[in-house]
Amino acid sequence: MGSGDNGRESLEEALERTIEELSLLIGKKLVGVALSTYALELVFEDCRVVAVSPSPGIPELRVSSLEEGECRCLKECLEKHGIGREETQDCMDACIESTYEEAGGGED
Repeated sequence: MGSGDNGRESLEEALERTIEELSLLIGKKLVGVALSTYALELVFEDCRVVAVSPSPGIPELRVSSLEEGECRCLKECLEKHGIGREETQDCMDACIESTYEEAGGGED
């Protein structure tokens, strides 16, 4: 369509802008986004997680930090692969898995 939508931004554009503003506000780069049924989670390079939960009326915003092990994995993987790469996510998954196995939390 293009110019026919009275200049309103798409949801994607609005989200992108919001995420950029959050990055500026926090002063850290966004390194991951997780979308679950309950929340949109934005993970920043300093291991802070901003979770936005859609609740009736006002969306709820929670800021927390990654657990120590996950934080270490995040930093290692970012150093190796950089931000926003599929390799970074694979690295994170593998790293977190091995962290939990060391802690004796292996299920299989």
